[in-house]
Amino acid sequence: MRRKTPAPKPAQARSAEVESFFDWQPPKSYAAEFPHLATESAVLWDIVHRHENGLAEADAVRKVGRRFLVHRIRYSEFRLGERLKRTA
Repeated sequence: MRRKTPAPKPAQARSAEVESFFDWQPPKSYAAEFPHLATESAVLWDIVHRHENGLAEADAVRKVGRRFLVHRIRYSEFRLGERLKRTA
């Protein structure tokens, strides 16, 4: 007997983006890979304040066990958007 597949959640209903395990990385690795966007302490500050700054709605941070992982593309878009807001 076939089971019905559940309807996609809003976070899963993104455009044609294919999510990969390798898109998620710890904040320290993200800061080392993209030093021009954020330092490690800036990434951690954003994670701590994710519900206030809109990062939680961007689905750019996930908590896996005791660790936080940052989505490379979504977090970069978030950081660039914040820079544009500050300069405008």
